[in-house]
Amino acid sequence: MAFGLFKDGEELFDSALEEIKRKEYDKAQKTLNKALDKNTKNADIARVYIAFISVGNDLNSPGAYDGLKNRLEGLKQDSFQFGLATFDTEMLKKECACMSACISARNMSDSSAKGNALMEAARNLMAAIGNNNLRINEYYTGNAITGTRMATGLMAEANEILADDIFESDPQKAAEYQQQAYNFRRQNGESGEANLRKMQQYSKACTCWICGRQVVGEGLHFFLMSANPSPQQVEKDKGEIQHSISESRDLYVCRACYTAISRRADAIANGYYDKALDQMRAGDAALQAQILAMDARITRLQTQISFMRN
Repeated sequence: MAFGLFKDGEELFDSALEEIKRKEYDKAQKTLNKALDKNTKNADIARVYIAFISVGNDLNSPGAYDGLKNRLEGLKQDSFQFGLATFDTEMLKKECACMSACISARNMSDSSAKGNALMEAARNLMAAIGNNNLRINEYYTGNAITGTRMATGLMAEANEILADDIFESDPQKAAEYQQQAYNFRRQNGESGEANLRKMQQYSKACTCWICGRQVVGEGLHFFLMSANPSPQQVEKDKGEIQHSISESRDLYVCRACYTAISRRADAIANGYYDKALDQMRAGDAALQAQILAMDARITRLQTQISFMRN
């Protein structure tokens, strides 16, 4: 057998197969490129192997999945073996397309576009892969996850993103999105506690203790303020449809009143701070003056003592 530079394309290709079986993927990738340089007859599958290894090097790269899909398009065989695993060519092309779309959606910066793109990616994943395992992830990580399970998680994630995006303008719609996210989390066997908590917060309504306006959406449109209402006030509030006093006897205050009070309190606090700082500076200046006067007296005394000794 020839070694090193004397190997022909087929021998290099066979060497790469052995390296893949030993999971020496980087080494195999280099060997496959050398085989291509020497015009191996297995060029199409060699390019597929190179692209497959590139995906394994970065499972979060949509470009890597796109590259593998493009190589699979030129492969004229229904299945192929990589290491000890066998892959269906058509199913793997679908998986690459779905994974590229999922990752690209997650990388979007606009929340509304991101949420809708994730939903679309989840639907495609459900239709294309269904209850079959995602083979690339399974091969490289050892974790078996079906297309249906991943799609369900993506739908939950999408609804959570859309809820956060719309909460400020429409808390009731945000609560509906969180309800959908909760249902999807439960389908995947998760507790969905975070969704349930947000859903309750988003749909919760109150009457502002200060201005009397009714508002919806705890944590953004109204807040709790520590207070000590009288028993009479607490009892009277129990008869209201939208309460102004919580079970812990704190007051519900709308965002406008809350921020107005907070900013006024900050202004007063800053005023006291500035006044205290001015007094400290004045006291410091007076102290410095006294120190200087004391230094001058000490200097005079030292001069007099020195004169008397001479």
